[in-house]
Amino acid sequence: MPQERLFHAPGAELKPLADDLAQWLKGRQFETQVLPVEGGGLLVQARQEGGWRSMVGMALATNVVVSRAGANIKVEVGQGKWLDKAVVGAVGMLLLWPALIPAAIGAWQQSKLPEEVFGHVAAFLATQRPKPAEAVAAEQVACPHCGKTVSAEAKFCEHCGQPLPQQAPKPKHCIHCGAELSPTAKFCGECGKPVEA
Repeated sequence: MPQERLFHAPGAELKPLADDLAQWLKGRQFETQVLPVEGGGLLVQARQEGGWRSMVGMALATNVVVSRAGANIKVEVGQGKWLDKAVVGAVGMLLLWPALIPAAIGAWQQSKLPEEVFGHVAAFLATQRPKPAEAVAAEQVACPHCGKTVSAEAKFCEHCGQPLPQQAPKPKHCIHCGAELSPTAKFCGECGKPVEA
């Protein structure tokens, strides 16, 4: 039986997550492939490169299926058959979790790989969360003197010390009707609603 976890990630996309998992597993000496799964999910398959399994013709792989479940991403980790990428279209879920797994492979279930996969997914998704409003507001511009990137709100370049041209403040807009507001407005001149700070 596969192990599964849900990760709250309303804005995260499946493809970058699956590609990142495949790269991470490659770094751990696995051969990997990413395949589509029926219903819109993605399957990351990983198998040890070389080794006794390929010598005895066992084509088993670690399967990681990532799929959307509302505002969550569902991650399932289990064992299954290594699928020929050239032959397979969208993978059916019945192919992923074979009922009979040899006893030697059963030791995999006690391994730390599923927990490590879940930990890696959590770390990746943490980097995908929307940035706080303050971080988004801290725009970057190029210094006209040295060309290096600095904060748009800086008065002097932190790289060359030259004064930076001051940016005109961006006009505020009413959150209720979208009308442009004067910098000192306490109420919107278009809809009369109070201006939020």
